Amino acid sequence: ADVAEARHSTAEKIARSAEGRVWIGSEALERGLVDELGGIQRAVEKARELARMTAEARLCLWPPRRPWYKEIIRGAGEGALEKAETLRLARRLKRVLLSGRPLALCPFMVLWD
Repeated sequence: ADVAEARHSTAEKIARSAEGRVWIGSEALERGLVDELGGIQRAVEKARELARMTAEARLCLWPPRRPWYKEIIRGAGEGALEKAETLRLARRLKRVLLSGRPLALCPFMVLWD
């Protein structure tokens, strides 16, 4: 109901277009499911605008990102790995990650200015 109201539409029309479906941006725009097209930068700008934030307001990720090796170790549980094991794991992962071989291929591309 909130989405329909914000889009000046009816809940039934939104449900017919949206429920259980995935649309590319231009199709979603045609169906009134999005306000406009744009990338992550435009999304941040729009969020600032809607929240009435100044351009000087600092945005940050929450929760804060940790270094990659801490994320992996965190999965093992606090205190689960001894310091020496942790360092060996971090060194091994670093070697693999810096080897230049792909670990996985992403089905899409992200371009940054």
